[in-house]
Amino acid sequence: MSFLSKLFGRKDEAAQASAAPSSPPLGLTPEDPRGAAEKCLAAVAAMAEASEDPRERATLLARIADARLHGDDVAATLRALVATFNVGMQLGLVPWMVELCREFAHELPKGKPREALRPMIDALGRVLEIVDDPRMAQDLRIELGPLQALVGDHAGAVATVAGIADAYFADLARSRVVERLCENGDATGAEALAAQIQDPEAQAAARKALVHERAKRGVDAALEQYAAGIKLQPYRDDVRVDLALAKVQSGDLDGGLALARAIGKPETQAVALTQIAETLAEKGEFARAEEIVATIPEKHGRSSGWAALVSAHLQRGDASGAEALLERITEVWVGVDASVRVARSAAFAELPEDRARLLMRALTFLRGAQSANEAQAARRKAAEILANGGNAVEALRIADVGPKDERPEVLTAIGLGLALHGALDEIDRLQGSFKKTDERAALLLGAAGALLRRK
Repeated sequence: MSFLSKLFGRKDEAAQASAAPSSPPLGLTPEDPRGAAEKCLAAVAAMAEASEDPRERATLLARIADARLHGDDVAATLRALVATFNVGMQLGLVPWMVELCREFAHELPKGKPREALRPMIDALGRVLEIVDDPRMAQDLRIELGPLQALVGDHAGAVATVAGIADAYFADLARSRVVERLCENGDATGAEALAAQIQDPEAQAAARKALVHERAKRGVDAALEQYAAGIKLQPYRDDVRVDLALAKVQSGDLDGGLALARAIGKPETQAVALTQIAETLAEKGEFARAEEIVATIPEKHGRSSGWAALVSAHLQRGDASGAEALLERITEVWVGVDASVRVARSAAFAELPEDRARLLMRALTFLRGAQSANEAQAARRKAAEILANGGNAVEALRIADVGPKDERPEVLTAIGLGLALHGALDEIDRLQGSFKKTDERAALLLGAAGALLRRK
């Protein structure tokens, strides 16, 4: 028996656990991951179409759209989102549609893909015309203005927040619009809107966004003076992160480190030092980067710093260097994510026993989960890791013995793990055995997301 089989079980054990199929096989093949993903999503779409519950249909369509975000077919993602949007609006789920559009606007690339959301955002704007509840109208404006700015409708965003009667909430919305304008590169419009903000905290948030945008072009005395005008915390420390990184990128490492170490909040200081270390690692200066991470006083931040350098090693194709740094990580979830990232890297694609060893390291980290929420997340992650290692039997056991309301989420994790393992025949067998729509859909959606990542 191989090392992989000892750790994760044998495929014949999974076969013995099979149940009588209740759905026909989809014909998933590892040779065509894109085609397999499309078959999984088509099966979920058929479930949505057949559902007698409109809300279940909307939920399934939303999850299809979310799975498509992992691929590179923007047009297909937008079609899936439009289908979800139409059903959601028919049901009057306006807040949910706002949240959905915001999530997709953040995930889609800037430019035309984001701008393609404009018709949906415009439709949400027209809802304002028929809302007669002042509080509901205000809440919608607060959410809609920043969303309009995010998809490129800058004039519409300014007009929407101008309609908010409450001065505090109007300023809060303006600060969020400023952030979105900066993200889209409209510094002139952002500065003009920021000048209208009176509330100190909202003004500090807007100024922070402006510093972040300006710092991308370097640091000068004028920018440092502007940043010094931000007195409120945590905004004062946040702008120091941007300034410190900009100094390092311009060649002033000592100045950047001095500014980073002057940050008062330990967690924010850790972020600044980690970003500086990442910048050095990108240039190949790993020894200096490790020295900086080792000086981070905050425990979680130090682990995150090591994880960032793990990623930097992987980007340069140095899997052994990445694995060596795993020993320095002490925090549970940082260690889990880093170990899984190394295991799934291209360097170990053809080395199943090494991948198994790294996945087992991730499972070992999971033993440190403490709270109820952490334990719930740990069950999902453990199921994913076991499935990723080819052990569907133990992964399904987690789904079977855990709380029933967690089962669909665990099955999604199992679908993802099995797809990454290439066990599409196992996915096909399992989806055919599930009688409940939510369970079958959960497994297939997890698999589709992983397959689209693989392209």
